[in-house]
Amino acid sequence: MTKRAATVAVLCGSVLAGCADTTIVDGTRWVSGLVEQIRGSQYGERTLILLVYDEGGGYFDHVAPPPTSSVDGEPYGTRVPFLAIGPFAHRNHIAHTTLE
Repeated sequence: MTKRAATVAVLCGSVLAGCADTTIVDGTRWVSGLVEQIRGSQYGERTLILLVYDEGGGYFDHVAPPPTSSVDGEPYGTRVPFLAIGPFAHRNHIAHTTLE
């Protein structure tokens, strides 16, 4: 039996970060629409959606970052959201691991 690597699609949108003439509500609607389209499709039961932001925009983090990284001694930046959505994600799980 031949094993195949998973198919990966990357979607990028300036609406995610509230860039240009968009708002956080626009970004939330855009993401929600995409998630619902995928979940309602023939691929929904075997798709893991990983939602990653490139920066927090000042909207998400209420906790100051640790002062320095144990990896390189440099200061951390602000935390950014990373969401796993789909049947392979742990339901109602929040990870508290500090990563570089």
